[in-house]
Amino acid sequence: MGIFNSAPARVDPSLEDIFIGGCAEKHRDKGLSILGKKQRYVLAITSALRPGEEPVLLAIASSAGKPHGDFLLVTNQRSAEISGSYVKEIEHGEVAEVEIIAGEFKISVFIHSQTSRLDYNPNDNRRFDHIIMHNVATPRQASQIREAIERSLDELRVTRS
Repeated sequence: MGIFNSAPARVDPSLEDIFIGGCAEKHRDKGLSILGKKQRYVLAITSALRPGEEPVLLAIASSAGKPHGDFLLVTNQRSAEISGSYVKEIEHGEVAEVEIIAGEFKISVFIHSQTSRLDYNPNDNRRFDHIIMHNVATPRQASQIREAIERSLDELRVTRS
């Protein structure tokens, strides 16, 4: 091992089980390597879960198919965008819509809260404080995120009725 190389950090097995990586195996490995270095931020949230809350999915952000250091953690009760120590959360009971927009070089998942839709004018930039936007590598990953959130919304509807 060279002077600038360090041993890769071991990824917590509970995170590795729910992790969805990039489109190629090398991108998944790179994503796991990034997760190993930054997992303390994700573990800070998973260690403080509410009663009955379970992590469902962990997605790494991608740009042009290559992973970088932001994560989206989806539990059965909320979604959290994690960028270093910065965390933006939306409770699933507050989700108005999960939108997937495919561009030329990225696929974005937008999680719109009811606050972003009902309390702000569409031209008001403050509404973006209540929207989570996460870029992923493949349409399959975007669909997995949407399905995980919609599944928890269905469970919320059943428990409320």
